[in-house]
This record gives sequence, structure tokens and C-alpha cells, in this order.
Amino acid sequence: MTPVQTLVLILMAVIGGASYIFIKVASPVFGPIPLMAARVLVASILLVPFAGPLNMVRGLRSNWLRYLLLGAFNAAFPYSLIASASLHLNASLLSIINALTPLQTALISIVWLGERPVLRKYLGLAGGFLGVVIAVGWQPVPVSSRVIGAALCSVLASFFYGLGSVYARKHCAGMKPHDMAAGQQLAAALLLAPLAIASFPRQPVPASATGAMIILAVFATALTSWLTLVMVKSVGPTKTMTVTFMMPVFGILFGKLMLKEAITAGTLLGLVIILSSVYVVTEARLSAGRARARQAPPGPV
Repeated sequence: MTPVQTLVLILMAVIGGASYIFIKVASPVFGPIPLMAARVLVASILLVPFAGPLNMVRGLRSNWLRYLLLGAFNAAFPYSLIASASLHLNASLLSIINALTPLQTALISIVWLGERPVLRKYLGLAGGFLGVVIAVGWQPVPVSSRVIGAALCSVLASFFYGLGSVYARKHCAGMKPHDMAAGQQLAAALLLAPLAIASFPRQPVPASATGAMIILAVFATALTSWLTLVMVKSVGPTKTMTVTFMMPVFGILFGKLMLKEAITAGTLLGLVIILSSVYVVTEARLSAGRARARQAPPGPV
């Protein structure tokens, strides 16, 4: 990768790690569902002009179900689950548990795409969930049913991210990336709108919470979606996935600096175990891909 591409990946990791801080600030004020509905609505308003309004109208007619499922799997469901979890988990734990996404993607690929299961994948998956147990259980805050429920919500959010990734790979290969990015945010806004309207706070929302929501929408949603598309096109999805390794580090750092969250031995040990597991699974998938490439017949010269 070029130095510029490396800096873009670092920027994506910084934005992703910081996003949990803004969720922690805004979610108790807006409520999880209204916050995420506002987030995806603002992001869709920013993304639609890049996709082209006329193209979006035509695309909605022919691909509305794909957009709906992408919006559910990649935005509405995981965003809402993470925002709900943020009411009982700190930002550090939220960012660490989100690092399970590549592991969940690998598991779903085995079941849905029929990828060959290898021992390293199973060991990586088991190690990742062990890391979550350690990170959540070894905290200064007593583990309660609410904390466990919040952790499960965060794990489920990573599952939906993995599901969305596999669905996009299987059913959306021919769609334009900008259309997908804008369409899924529009669909997520429509899915969340009824619950958001019903539960929107009646009292005035402080400027700090509104600012946090706007930052989430502009940087952690619209900008990150665009940067992800650029990086996947220029360096490929595997290298882009390295953001997963960096994001929890920045999440822990921002949690410490901005919210004065404690960095415990459990936090660090859970982080190391999860990231090691992600590496094991990622390397297993890369090894399988290299093996298939060696076995494939040479292409035309």
C-alpha cells in the first residue's frame, strides 16, 4: 500500500474508534432507536447526491428488496443494537466486541456460502468469543443481567454486520457501490422511522447530543462508507479489513482520554485474544484462497 492508502486506513480506524464515544454521549439522550434513525437519515441525505438521485429512483424500483436487506443487516439492526448496548457497556468494550465481525463473517460464510471449514477457523471463532467473556467478565463494574444482555446485543450486532457482508457478496455483486451505500442508509431510515417517531424524546435535546449525532452521521457513516468503497476498490477487501485490528485500540484510547474509562487487565487480555483470533481466521481464509489460486488453471495470455 502507498503511504496515502495507509493513512486512509488509519483515519478510518480513528473515526471508527471515536464513534463509540459519540454513541455513549448521545444514546441516553435521544434513545437508541431515534439516535440511529437520525444518523442514517442524515447520512443518506449526504450520500444520495453522490449516487445520483435519478439513478437511485431507478435502482429502488429494481433493487428495493436488496436495499431493504442491506439496510437491515448493515445499518438498522447493528446500529440499534450497539446503541442499546452502550447504555450498559463502556466505549472500550463496544469497540472490542465489534472486532468479532470478521469471525462472524467467517462463520456465516461456512454455513451460507459453503466455504470449507478448517480447524483454524473453529479455533479462531472459539477464541474470539472467549475474549468477549474475559473482556466483559473481568471489569471493575459488577456483571449483571443488564451487562450480559448488552454484551449479547453487541455480539449480535457483529453477527448482522457479517450477515450483511456475506449477503452483499452473494446477491449484490453487480450493483454500484455508491448506490449500495446510499440505498442501504435510506432503507435503514425507513425501517427505523416508525419506532423512532414513537420513542423520540419529548424534552429538548442538548446541543452536545445533537452534535454527537451529526458527527456520527457525517463521519462515522457517510464518510466511512465512501472511504471503505474507495479502499476496497484500490487495495482490496482483505487489506481494508485491517481496520478491524486498529479500531479497538483507538476505541480504548478515546474511552480513556474522553470518558475517563478504566483500562483493566481484562480489557487488554480480551482485546489481545479477540484480535489474535481475527488474525487466525483471516490468515486461514487467505491460505485457502492462495491454495485455490495455485490449483486453478492458468488464464489466457
